[in-house]
Amino acid sequence: MTKHTTKSAHVLKHQCKDGSGGNQDLGIRQGSQGTGEGCQGTSLGTGHGNLGISQGSLGTCQDGSGSSQSGSRFSQSGIIDLYNKISKLYPEAHSELLEPFRGNPVDVLVATILSQATNDTLSKRAFSELKAQFHDWESVLVEDPCNVEAALACGGLQRQKTKKIRSALSKLKQDFGDITLGPLFDWPKQKSMEYLTSLPGVGPKTAACVLAFGLGKPAFPVDTHILRIARRLGLAGKKQNASSVQNMFENLVPDEIKMPFHIMLIHHGREMCSSRKPKCMSCPLKETCCHAQEAGTLPNEPIEAR
Repeated sequence: MTKHTTKSAHVLKHQCKDGSGGNQDLGIRQGSQGTGEGCQGTSLGTGHGNLGISQGSLGTCQDGSGSSQSGSRFSQSGIIDLYNKISKLYPEAHSELLEPFRGNPVDVLVATILSQATNDTLSKRAFSELKAQFHDWESVLVEDPCNVEAALACGGLQRQKTKKIRSALSKLKQDFGDITLGPLFDWPKQKSMEYLTSLPGVGPKTAACVLAFGLGKPAFPVDTHILRIARRLGLAGKKQNASSVQNMFENLVPDEIKMPFHIMLIHHGREMCSSRKPKCMSCPLKETCCHAQEAGTLPNEPIEAR
């Protein structure tokens, strides 16, 4: 379980361990992307800063559908405007689940599989128990599956997840002669994505998490919180699936802000844009939100970026 470290010009640098760093102006404008400077550390939090965009107009929410007929209402400049607004609300947002495994793609892979259909608290508990019971991933692969299931029982769905994890680890060993994803550090992003999604139990979201947290490649995983927000904002149709929405974010969100924007949207979905009782009136995105119009918190008028 050797931890890999990598540097990429496309990955946003984050806060120093001593808490220094401050806000950074990434100087991104539509058609011209800069990179943020900062210290690499264990927090994804500070250093998000404003991006200095040239703001553009957004389309109209049509018939309360949550998206225009042509697809997303947002240009890249509109996306960056959303990022600038939400970054003020969550300046120190970070992933408690995956940040500890940054640079270790196999750990990220297993932790993300454990997080499927489970909250972070339970999945973290299951991962910790798995690591406590087995000294390396080879042991998980050769051990009696019942013992692996017992270690994962505290997180739920242990039988299904044991099968997924063991199958994925077996495929890695078959392909690379060892349980590793090390070769992917040198692969292009698309080739890495294609390989990861070929693994048992790995879909686009899990693969993107491994890319972003494990391999240091820019990626935008879409979970249930981000999918809900995208639909409410009119970035996606109400029936548009997560894989399609993830592709949309991959194309619209600049590489430099993919990681922090992903994490901040998850925080926003948990803390403000919840499934049952969203706090629309307190939301900094309400003026660009189709759901806020439908809920009657704003006049039903064409929306423009400010």
